[in-house]
Amino acid sequence: MQKDAQPMARRASYASWVKHGVTVAALVVVCWLLWAQARRHWDSISRFHIEISAGELWASFGLCLLAFLLETRVWQRALNSAMGRQEMTFAESIATNNTSNLLKYLPGRVWSYGAQMVWLGSRGVSAGRVLYVNVICLMVSMVVSAGLGGAYLIVYMVPPQWGWLAWPLLFVVVVA
Repeated sequence: MQKDAQPMARRASYASWVKHGVTVAALVVVCWLLWAQARRHWDSISRFHIEISAGELWASFGLCLLAFLLETRVWQRALNSAMGRQEMTFAESIATNNTSNLLKYLPGRVWSYGAQMVWLGSRGVSAGRVLYVNVICLMVSMVVSAGLGGAYLIVYMVPPQWGWLAWPLLFVVVVA
């Protein structure tokens, strides 16, 4: 049995080295391509001048904070309504929802849903309820995003004389 174990360990070690080697090679290629493009376009990059407005920066920070807190409040209300009892306080929902949202930048929202299922499973909240609440919140977020995107297009792209038609059309598209 010892003899069979050694070749398998060598193959596993070899496969590990190959995976690491391919990863390093891919990173080197990506870095080289980025550097080549930066060098090629350095003139336009060096001429770019950025101006930061402190007021707009603070306003965007405040709006983002408001959006996060509003989304968290909606998530908490949806969870408590789905459970039929006061399951979580707002402070607990900030911790659970926003901490699990950090994971959504991994391979997608599946990680954050999984984290919420694990954390809330000990409180008696079923995985189906967690998924249901998150799907509802995702749909609401999509409707709000579509509405805000449409409003932006109307304000900045649609000629003023077409506004009378564009706003009701946006309302019908978003609500329907």
